[in-house]
Amino acid sequence: MDTLKNVFGANEEQRRTKSKIRSPDGSSVDEDSPMTDYVTLRKNPRTDIQDLRNDFQTFQSRIMAKLESWFTKQEEKFEEIKASIKFMNEYFEDLKCKTEDVARRLNELEIKQSTESKN
Repeated sequence: MDTLKNVFGANEEQRRTKSKIRSPDGSSVDEDSPMTDYVTLRKNPRTDIQDLRNDFQTFQSRIMAKLESWFTKQEEKFEEIKASIKFMNEYFEDLKCKTEDVARRLNELEIKQSTESKN
């Protein structure tokens, strides 16, 4: 009977008094717990995962190269647009100056004609 008590829970107090160990998250774990105090590492990664990683790295480098090429083309187009806007701005500034000059001369002629007609 003592043997049955030992097997089926009579040693409950003994289990409670055993020293506690800490789990990785900081909570205490009994030594009877399946939780181990070490981490296992794989020595040989699976080849299909490595192949997938290599494929992804190749894909990533190709996408980055295409994006770099696309951004370079967009910058070139943007520079062309900036040059066109600068040209139009200079052209319209020149046109504005000429128009203001013509308007000023026309105003002077109108004033001159109005003073001559009054005399």
